[in-house]
Amino acid sequence: MECPFVSVVIPTRNRLNLLKQAIEGIRRQDYPRDAFEVIVVDDGSTDGTLPWLQSLAERRDEITIKPLTHAHGGPGAARNLGIESARGEFVAFTDDDCIPDDDWLSNLVAAMVESPCAALGGRIVCRETQGLISRYCAHIGFNTSLSRGDWLDSLNTANTIIRASVLRETGGFDVHFRFPTAEDTEITNRMRHLGYDYGKCFVATVSHLARDTCWGLHRTFFNRGLGEGYIRGKRRPPLKSAVFLVLSAVKVVSNALPAIIEPLIIGTINLARKRFPMPDAYCFPLMDRTTRVAKHCGHLAGMATYCLKPKTRR
Repeated sequence: MECPFVSVVIPTRNRLNLLKQAIEGIRRQDYPRDAFEVIVVDDGSTDGTLPWLQSLAERRDEITIKPLTHAHGGPGAARNLGIESARGEFVAFTDDDCIPDDDWLSNLVAAMVESPCAALGGRIVCRETQGLISRYCAHIGFNTSLSRGDWLDSLNTANTIIRASVLRETGGFDVHFRFPTAEDTEITNRMRHLGYDYGKCFVATVSHLARDTCWGLHRTFFNRGLGEGYIRGKRRPPLKSAVFLVLSAVKVVSNALPAIIEPLIIGTINLARKRFPMPDAYCFPLMDRTTRVAKHCGHLAGMATYCLKPKTRR
Protein backbone atom coordinates (compact mmCIF):
# COMPACT_ATOMS: atom_id res chain seq x y z
CA MET A 1 0.00 0.00 0.00
CA GLU A 2 1.26 3.48 -0.86
CA CYS A 3 2.22 5.51 2.21
CA PRO A 4 0.58 8.94 2.53
CA PHE A 5 2.99 11.86 2.53
CA VAL A 6 3.36 13.40 5.99
CA SER A 7 4.82 16.69 7.21
CA VAL A 8 6.39 16.60 10.68
CA VAL A 9 6.46 20.06 12.26
CA ILE A 10 8.79 20.89 15.18
CA PRO A 11 9.02 24.40 16.66
CA THR A 12 12.24 25.22 18.51
CA ARG A 13 13.87 28.09 20.34
CA ASN A 14 17.37 28.09 21.89
CA ARG A 15 17.43 24.36 22.70
CA LEU A 16 19.89 23.08 20.13
CA ASN A 17 21.22 20.23 22.30
CA LEU A 18 17.70 18.91 22.84
CA LEU A 19 16.76 19.44 19.20
CA LYS A 20 19.69 17.28 18.08
CA GLN A 21 18.31 14.39 20.13
CA ALA A 22 14.83 14.92 18.71
CA ILE A 23 16.13 14.93 15.12
CA GLU A 24 18.11 11.77 15.81
CA GLY A 25 14.86 10.15 16.93
CA ILE A 26 13.15 11.31 13.72
CA ARG A 27 16.06 9.94 11.68
CA ARG A 28 15.45 6.46 13.14
CA GLN A 29 11.81 6.33 11.99
CA ASP A 30 10.81 3.20 10.11
CA TYR A 31 8.43 5.19 7.88
CA PRO A 32 9.68 5.46 4.26
CA ARG A 33 12.05 8.41 4.00
CA ASP A 34 10.58 9.62 0.74
CA ALA A 35 7.10 9.75 2.33
CA PHE A 36 7.72 12.41 4.96
CA GLU A 37 9.41 15.76 5.47
CA VAL A 38 10.58 17.40 8.67
CA ILE A 39 9.83 21.11 8.99
CA VAL A 40 11.78 22.63 11.86
CA VAL A 41 10.76 26.22 12.62
CA ASP A 42 13.40 28.25 14.43
CA ASP A 43 11.47 30.69 16.62
CA GLY A 44 14.18 33.37 16.77
CA SER A 45 16.96 31.26 18.31
CA THR A 46 20.36 32.76 19.11
CA ASP A 47 22.27 29.54 19.86
CA GLY A 48 23.24 28.50 16.33
CA THR A 49 20.12 26.45 15.67
CA LEU A 50 19.48 27.79 12.16
CA PRO A 51 23.02 27.21 10.75
CA TRP A 52 22.95 23.66 12.13
CA LEU A 53 19.56 23.00 10.52
CA GLN A 54 20.75 24.44 7.20
CA SER A 55 23.77 22.14 7.24
CA LEU A 56 21.46 19.15 7.77
CA ALA A 57 19.19 20.26 4.94
CA GLU A 58 22.13 20.22 2.51
CA ARG A 59 22.93 16.55 3.12
CA ARG A 60 21.43 14.35 0.43
CA ASP A 61 21.74 11.15 2.45
CA GLU A 62 19.65 12.53 5.31
CA ILE A 63 15.92 12.73 5.88
CA THR A 64 14.23 15.67 4.17
CA ILE A 65 14.65 18.61 6.53
CA LYS A 66 13.15 21.98 5.72
CA PRO A 67 14.45 24.69 8.09
CA LEU A 68 12.33 27.82 8.52
CA THR A 69 12.89 30.84 10.71
CA HIS A 70 11.08 33.93 11.90
CA ALA A 71 11.29 36.50 14.68
CA HIS A 72 10.26 35.17 18.08
CA GLY A 73 6.48 34.83 18.08
CA GLY A 74 5.90 31.75 20.20
CA PRO A 75 5.28 28.07 19.39
CA GLY A 76 1.81 28.72 17.94
CA ALA A 77 3.16 31.16 15.36
CA ALA A 78 6.06 28.80 14.62
CA ARG A 79 3.71 25.88 13.98
CA ASN A 80 1.54 28.04 11.73
CA LEU A 81 4.59 28.85 9.61
CA GLY A 82 5.30 25.13 9.40
CA ILE A 83 1.69 24.39 8.39
CA GLU A 84 1.88 26.97 5.58
CA SER A 85 4.90 25.17 4.16
CA ALA A 86 3.63 21.62 4.75
CA ARG A 87 3.08 19.41 1.69
CA GLY A 88 1.66 16.44 3.56
CA GLU A 89 -1.87 15.13 3.65
CA PHE A 90 -1.30 14.83 7.40
CA VAL A 91 0.71 17.08 9.70
CA ALA A 92 2.37 15.42 12.69
CA PHE A 93 3.56 17.55 15.60
CA THR A 94 6.22 16.91 18.22
CA ASP A 95 8.55 19.13 20.24
CA ASP A 96 12.29 19.69 20.43
CA ASP A 97 12.43 18.11 23.91
CA CYS A 98 10.79 14.86 22.77
CA ILE A 99 12.31 11.68 21.37
CA PRO A 100 9.88 9.57 19.33
CA ASP A 101 9.96 5.77 19.26
CA ASP A 102 11.23 4.30 15.99
CA ASP A 103 7.68 3.32 14.92
CA TRP A 104 6.09 6.59 16.10
CA LEU A 105 5.26 8.04 12.69
CA SER A 106 4.21 4.77 11.06
CA ASN A 107 1.83 4.04 13.95
CA LEU A 108 0.32 7.52 13.81
CA VAL A 109 -0.21 7.41 10.06
CA ALA A 110 -1.60 3.86 10.06
CA ALA A 111 -4.12 4.82 12.75
CA MET A 112 -5.01 8.02 10.91
CA VAL A 113 -5.68 6.21 7.64
CA GLU A 114 -8.10 3.86 9.42
CA SER A 115 -9.73 6.56 11.57
CA PRO A 116 -12.58 8.92 10.65
CA CYS A 117 -11.19 11.42 13.16
CA ALA A 118 -9.68 14.75 12.18
CA ALA A 119 -6.80 14.27 14.61
CA LEU A 120 -5.20 11.70 16.89
CA GLY A 121 -3.13 12.14 20.02
CA GLY A 122 -0.30 9.76 20.89
CA ARG A 123 1.20 8.57 24.16
CA ILE A 124 3.71 10.75 26.02
CA VAL A 125 5.97 9.29 28.69
CA CYS A 126 8.35 11.11 31.01
CA ARG A 127 12.07 10.91 30.25
CA GLU A 128 13.91 11.40 33.53
CA THR A 129 17.30 12.90 34.29
CA GLN A 130 19.15 12.39 37.56
CA GLY A 131 18.00 15.56 39.32
CA LEU A 132 15.42 15.96 42.08
CA ILE A 133 13.18 18.14 39.90
CA SER A 134 13.19 15.53 37.16
CA ARG A 135 12.24 12.79 39.62
CA TYR A 136 9.42 14.96 40.90
CA CYS A 137 8.17 15.39 37.32
CA ALA A 138 8.18 11.63 36.86
CA HIS A 139 6.41 11.23 40.20
CA ILE A 140 3.49 13.48 39.15
CA GLY A 141 3.44 12.29 35.53
CA PHE A 142 4.47 15.73 34.23
CA ASN A 143 3.28 16.38 30.67
CA THR A 144 2.38 12.73 30.07
CA SER A 145 -0.66 11.20 28.40
CA LEU A 146 -1.33 7.55 29.04
CA SER A 147 -4.22 5.30 28.11
CA ARG A 148 -7.35 6.09 30.13
CA GLY A 149 -10.04 4.04 28.46
CA ASP A 150 -11.32 5.64 25.28
CA TRP A 151 -11.01 9.26 26.43
CA LEU A 152 -8.34 11.83 25.62
CA ASP A 153 -8.83 15.16 27.38
CA SER A 154 -7.14 17.27 24.74
CA LEU A 155 -4.57 17.09 21.97
CA ASN A 156 -0.98 17.67 23.03
CA THR A 157 1.33 18.92 20.29
CA ALA A 158 4.20 16.94 21.77
CA ASN A 159 2.56 13.98 20.01
CA THR A 160 -0.31 14.68 17.65
CA ILE A 161 -1.27 14.16 14.01
CA ILE A 162 -3.94 16.32 12.30
CA ARG A 163 -5.35 16.34 8.79
CA ALA A 164 -3.80 19.27 6.91
CA SER A 165 -7.19 20.31 5.51
CA VAL A 166 -8.65 20.59 9.02
CA LEU A 167 -5.70 22.64 10.24
CA ARG A 168 -6.19 25.12 7.43
CA GLU A 169 -9.93 25.29 8.01
CA THR A 170 -9.42 26.12 11.70
CA GLY A 171 -6.91 28.81 10.77
CA GLY A 172 -4.07 27.20 12.68
CA PHE A 173 -2.88 27.97 16.19
CA ASP A 174 -3.72 31.07 18.22
CA VAL A 175 -0.64 33.29 18.04
CA HIS A 176 -1.56 35.02 21.32
CA PHE A 177 0.40 32.30 23.12
CA ARG A 178 4.01 33.49 22.91
CA PHE A 179 5.25 30.76 25.24
CA PRO A 180 4.50 27.01 25.41
CA THR A 181 1.19 26.93 27.24
CA ALA A 182 -2.33 25.96 26.08
CA GLU A 183 -2.28 26.61 22.35
CA ASP A 184 -2.97 22.91 21.69
CA THR A 185 -5.98 22.95 24.05
CA GLU A 186 -7.30 26.06 22.34
CA ILE A 187 -7.12 24.59 18.83
CA THR A 188 -8.73 21.37 20.14
CA ASN A 189 -11.66 23.45 21.39
CA ARG A 190 -12.03 25.17 18.01
CA MET A 191 -11.94 21.83 16.20
CA ARG A 192 -14.72 20.57 18.46
CA HIS A 193 -16.71 23.73 17.76
CA LEU A 194 -16.43 23.04 14.03
CA GLY A 195 -17.77 19.53 14.59
CA TYR A 196 -14.51 17.60 14.21
CA ASP A 197 -13.69 14.56 16.31
CA TYR A 198 -10.32 13.57 17.68
CA GLY A 199 -9.11 10.31 19.14
CA LYS A 200 -6.10 8.53 20.54
CA CYS A 201 -3.29 6.40 19.23
CA PHE A 202 -1.36 5.31 22.27
CA VAL A 203 0.84 2.86 20.37
CA ALA A 204 2.60 5.95 18.98
CA THR A 205 4.92 7.04 21.79
CA VAL A 206 7.32 9.91 22.43
CA SER A 207 9.53 10.41 25.48
CA HIS A 208 9.28 13.93 26.87
CA LEU A 209 12.23 15.33 28.81
CA ALA A 210 11.22 16.31 32.33
CA ARG A 211 12.19 19.75 33.59
CA ASP A 212 15.42 19.63 35.59
CA THR A 213 15.50 23.07 37.23
CA CYS A 214 13.19 24.59 39.82
CA TRP A 215 12.80 27.73 37.69
CA GLY A 216 11.96 25.73 34.55
CA LEU A 217 9.36 23.65 36.38
CA HIS A 218 7.55 26.61 37.94
CA ARG A 219 7.74 28.66 34.74
CA THR A 220 6.05 25.77 32.90
CA PHE A 221 3.22 25.63 35.44
CA PHE A 222 2.86 29.42 35.28
CA ASN A 223 2.63 29.27 31.48
CA ARG A 224 0.02 26.52 31.69
CA GLY A 225 -2.08 28.63 34.02
CA LEU A 226 -1.59 31.63 31.74
CA GLY A 227 -2.99 29.75 28.76
CA GLU A 228 -5.89 28.24 30.69
CA GLY A 229 -6.80 31.67 32.07
CA TYR A 230 -6.79 33.20 28.62
CA ILE A 231 -8.98 30.41 27.24
CA ARG A 232 -11.47 30.86 30.09
CA GLY A 233 -11.56 34.58 29.40
CA LYS A 234 -12.42 33.91 25.75
CA ARG A 235 -15.27 31.62 26.75
CA ARG A 236 -16.97 33.85 29.33
CA PRO A 237 -18.64 37.27 29.35
CA PRO A 238 -16.83 40.09 31.22
CA LEU A 239 -18.80 39.70 34.47
CA LYS A 240 -18.03 35.98 34.78
CA SER A 241 -14.41 36.68 33.87
CA ALA A 242 -14.23 39.21 36.71
CA VAL A 243 -15.63 36.61 39.14
CA PHE A 244 -13.03 34.07 38.03
CA LEU A 245 -10.32 36.71 38.41
CA VAL A 246 -11.28 37.07 42.08
CA LEU A 247 -11.45 33.29 42.55
CA SER A 248 -7.98 32.89 41.01
CA ALA A 249 -6.59 35.51 43.40
CA VAL A 250 -8.14 33.65 46.33
CA LYS A 251 -6.58 30.37 45.14
CA VAL A 252 -3.15 32.01 44.94
CA VAL A 253 -3.39 33.22 48.54
CA SER A 254 -4.98 30.03 49.91
CA ASN A 255 -2.20 27.90 48.43
CA ALA A 256 0.66 30.27 49.24
CA LEU A 257 -0.08 30.67 52.95
CA PRO A 258 0.21 26.97 53.92
CA ALA A 259 2.97 26.30 51.38
CA ILE A 260 5.64 25.82 54.07
CA ILE A 261 3.93 24.38 57.16
CA GLU A 262 1.57 21.86 55.55
CA PRO A 263 4.15 20.17 53.27
CA LEU A 264 6.61 19.81 56.14
CA ILE A 265 4.00 18.06 58.27
CA ILE A 266 2.74 15.83 55.44
CA GLY A 267 6.29 15.14 54.28
CA THR A 268 7.37 14.03 57.75
CA ILE A 269 4.35 11.73 58.16
CA ASN A 270 4.75 10.17 54.71
CA LEU A 271 8.49 9.72 55.16
CA ALA A 272 7.95 8.03 58.52
CA ARG A 273 5.39 5.70 57.00
CA LYS A 274 7.67 4.99 54.02
CA ARG A 275 5.11 6.23 51.52
CA PHE A 276 7.68 7.92 49.30
CA PRO A 277 9.46 6.18 46.42
CA MET A 278 12.77 7.79 47.49
CA PRO A 279 14.13 9.64 50.56
CA ASP A 280 14.54 12.99 48.80
CA ALA A 281 10.84 12.94 47.92
CA TYR A 282 10.40 14.48 51.37
CA CYS A 283 10.04 17.88 49.70
CA PHE A 284 7.50 16.73 47.09
CA PRO A 285 4.49 18.10 49.08
CA LEU A 286 6.19 21.50 49.14
CA MET A 287 6.69 21.34 45.39
CA ASP A 288 3.04 20.34 44.97
CA ARG A 289 2.06 23.57 46.69
CA THR A 290 4.53 25.88 44.95
CA THR A 291 3.72 24.56 41.47
CA ARG A 292 0.04 25.03 42.27
CA VAL A 293 0.73 28.62 43.30
CA ALA A 294 2.67 29.18 40.06
CA LYS A 295 -0.20 27.79 37.99
CA HIS A 296 -2.82 29.91 39.77
CA CYS A 297 -0.63 33.01 39.34
CA GLY A 298 -0.46 32.25 35.63
CA HIS A 299 -4.20 31.69 35.55
CA LEU A 300 -4.74 35.07 37.20
CA ALA A 301 -2.40 36.74 34.71
CA GLY A 302 -4.10 35.02 31.75
CA MET A 303 -7.58 36.12 32.83
CA ALA A 304 -6.33 39.65 33.46
CA THR A 305 -4.65 39.76 30.06
CA TYR A 306 -7.85 38.84 28.28
CA CYS A 307 -9.98 41.24 30.33
CA LEU A 308 -7.61 44.14 29.70
CA LYS A 309 -7.17 43.33 26.01
CA PRO A 310 -10.53 41.83 24.96
CA LYS A 311 -9.88 42.42 21.25
CA THR A 312 -6.74 40.32 21.15
CA ARG A 313 -7.53 37.32 18.95
CA ARG A 314 -5.79 34.86 16.71
